[in-house]
Amino acid sequence: MAQLKPDYKYVKSFPEYNSYFVDATIEDNDSFKGYCRSHTTNDLTSFTYNSDHLIAPCIKFVQFLTCLNEIPSNDKVHGCIYLCYRLYHGVLSKKESTYNTFTPFEIFAKAYKQHKEDAQIYLDYVKNTTNDIFLNIQTLIVLYENLENF
Repeated sequence: MAQLKPDYKYVKSFPEYNSYFVDATIEDNDSFKGYCRSHTTNDLTSFTYNSDHLIAPCIKFVQFLTCLNEIPSNDKVHGCIYLCYRLYHGVLSKKESTYNTFTPFEIFAKAYKQHKEDAQIYLDYVKNTTNDIFLNIQTLIVLYENLENF
């Protein structure tokens, strides 16, 4: 059996992390809004004319990482990889941005670290997501879902 490329090996766990994401972000959490507003405004303004559209994704990012912090550390790596995909899906695939995936991930991670100073975020596992990789991941997700329903 062929080995999946490293960019794709955790795709089979994405449905699990999607349910974590949905559970973690069900309610709006205004307590993270200040962290996100300051970091997106200060750090991302040079990349985009208006960083206000990134505040809501940043809040969801911080909420998810807060939830992810409660599960075993091995799963956190997979969760960060999922979050990178989710960031591309929610923000960057709309072609509104002039930056790569890693830039907003890094900025949102700063907002999370301000909220939780002892947080460990696995930035070594975060890779820039190109449109080709994103489309391949989308295809794999559909295939995994079809396999589960088979």
